[in-house]
Amino acid sequence: MSANSKQRFKDKYKYKPPDPRRSHRILSAEEITSGKVSKWSELKIESNVRILSPKIFGMRFLTALYLNDNKLTALPSEINLLDNLTYLDVSNNNLRSLPTSIGDLVNLRELNISNNNLRRLPNEIGKLFLLQQLRLQGNPLPPEISSIYTETNGTNKLLLYLLDNLEVCPQPPSRDWICLQESGQELTPYAFTVMCYNVLCEKYATRASYGYCPSWALAFTLVKEDLIEFNHLAMMHAEKSEDMINRVMTKDNIAMISVLRINKADGSGKQLRLIVANAHMHWDPEFSDVKIVQTVMLVHEIYSLMKTIASEIDCAVSEIPLVVCADLNSLPSSAVVEVLTSGNVSVKHPDFKGKSYDGYFNNSCNILTGENDLVLPFKLAQATNQDFLPYTNMTYDFTGVIDYILFSGKLLYPSGMLGGYSQAWVEENKIVGYPHPHVPSDHISVLVELDFKFIMQD
Repeated sequence: MSANSKQRFKDKYKYKPPDPRRSHRILSAEEITSGKVSKWSELKIESNVRILSPKIFGMRFLTALYLNDNKLTALPSEINLLDNLTYLDVSNNNLRSLPTSIGDLVNLRELNISNNNLRRLPNEIGKLFLLQQLRLQGNPLPPEISSIYTETNGTNKLLLYLLDNLEVCPQPPSRDWICLQESGQELTPYAFTVMCYNVLCEKYATRASYGYCPSWALAFTLVKEDLIEFNHLAMMHAEKSEDMINRVMTKDNIAMISVLRINKADGSGKQLRLIVANAHMHWDPEFSDVKIVQTVMLVHEIYSLMKTIASEIDCAVSEIPLVVCADLNSLPSSAVVEVLTSGNVSVKHPDFKGKSYDGYFNNSCNILTGENDLVLPFKLAQATNQDFLPYTNMTYDFTGVIDYILFSGKLLYPSGMLGGYSQAWVEENKIVGYPHPHVPSDHISVLVELDFKFIMQD
């Protein structure tokens, strides 16, 4: 996670502790009669309370709950229904244990369980990845817990220790294979499967980025490949454009293009080729213009290669099937997806954010029309259906489709695809985001089977 990303994360989850000098009053009868409504999000219960009323757990609007200085011996498991709590104080009671459901309070920033009779902590507390302050003093806890807690940065270390020792939930059911073929339609012998899967780079697979995932589930070895680097292309085509220099050239995103030979000639005796491109566009929504430029760069490089291949095997460019597998970091409604699937987009699209790249579009790509539209040399179809794959990325604060498999719609068609994870499994196990011990990335794989529309002859 970059310094800017960390700052943005802190800003998004900025926490203002409750004011200890808070004061409340009861509305008068006149105020109630006049229709005035009280607004409160904090609740304090005191006076030697031994049992909590079940009605409390219907107050989901609560963000702070003070149960300290009572005589509670147990905290009901229904505490997890108060899922908007950011502050929970149960100090100075007679608690002998905590319910495992306390781990569902993932919005908690402060938890005070000091001065009780706790002899163990449920590992589920490790799921509280936004927790900033944990008070444990005055409990007969095991030495290993106390030792970790008293270290420098002890709260974070203890949360990680508990999360790493938490029992993993059952595996998800197998993802369904969805048949997309029309009834009676048969596959050719040349159908093939394509998978687009953004696995986590070791640099970003950190506790800071994915605090809800055990550290052992984030460890892997990365294999490097030779790639196309968009920042190098931006450097070559900067053309005195400040936006190209300051916005595009600073983003180290990548792509790779492969040319595959189909080991069979078609009926005319031509040696067939298949081009497969794999790309990863910049992630930040504040740089949606950069994603469009990177997409145009990718298309320009693909088309240049297609023209070369077409001349080598004596065919038209339009006869070369193309598959693009990409983490576009863009929603289906974005300009990036629009330009790839329709073949054009206006430079006045909001995703350009008022930035100008006309020099590159005109001089290097020659794709800008007099009507201020970008017109690409080809357009692609989407291989997946959102009815069966409603999201490809799920983290604590984002769920959506940003990964795509696109293809030449005139030459190929999707015969099947892999559906998403069972939503029932996600909800039953209260999974707040990926990665997860059973899902090794914040993305899920996109898998489709593609076939050729034309029939190859022996």
